[in-house]
Amino acid sequence: MLISAQNLPRIVKGGREHDLVQTREYLDRIVKVTIGPEFGFYPACMPKSRYRDVCHWFTTVEGMPLPYLRRLLLLNELFPRCHTRLVGFIATKDRLHAVTAQLIAQGRPASLAEISTWMLANGFRFISAWTWFRPDDGVALFDVLEKNVMHCDDGEIVPFDVIPIRCEGVFLEMMHAAAGRML
Repeated sequence: MLISAQNLPRIVKGGREHDLVQTREYLDRIVKVTIGPEFGFYPACMPKSRYRDVCHWFTTVEGMPLPYLRRLLLLNELFPRCHTRLVGFIATKDRLHAVTAQLIAQGRPASLAEISTWMLANGFRFISAWTWFRPDDGVALFDVLEKNVMHCDDGEIVPFDVIPIRCEGVFLEMMHAAAGRML
């Protein structure tokens, strides 16, 4: 659905990838609008950096629409409680913005210790301060920070605003190599 730019709700808080907006239609959800011209950020590997520490092997690049939409699907697959949905798109004079909505989880930001315990229990290996990798299925989670992972009131840990990708090709090889170095 294409949403008129004139109907863009009031921006409540801005971030690096999205602006959060306030809307009466979604009181139980966080509504986010991508900050153009890109669709968020997407992880990228830097094969020539393998001689350096693992923390220098990966970076982020401007996201394109298809990887952004795949990321939303994978987020829902991995963490159904997020219930992230594409609401539509807003076209401004020179940009296209994605509008998404996800359920608001009641709780507090998870601590690093809680995040680490949850990640390890779910088969993920620590790669760097903001990156985890699960070798069994090639899933990597980026932007795993306290502000992006919720410790819900019912005790569940929910990574609601992380960047999930299913690694392939050279990216998968580098994630496996990085995980091997971190043992």
